[in-house]
Amino acid sequence: MSSVVTVTPIYGWGWFGPGDPPIVLKVPSPFEAKIERDGDDWVGKALSGEFRGLKIRLSARTQPFTGDCNLELFEEGCEFPQVGYAMIPLEAANL
Repeated sequence: MSSVVTVTPIYGWGWFGPGDPPIVLKVPSPFEAKIERDGDDWVGKALSGEFRGLKIRLSARTQPFTGDCNLELFEEGCEFPQVGYAMIPLEAANL
């Protein structure tokens, strides 16, 4: 089962773009994503904002789940994802 959720990026430990060494980025704006469960994580695609069309992976940072996640964004053909932190709705735990 998939669901459309608002992904709200937060600073966390920072945001980093693809590269070696990684590029430091500013915290992005919130965006909508269609996500579904993949084991303990969520995978899907950004539907809006600057990441529209990118594949995403979210993994919970806390147990019990508080909505706080690690976020990876994958550009087609890019070896390194953009990485950062985000909040998603608590209801996502029930997908």
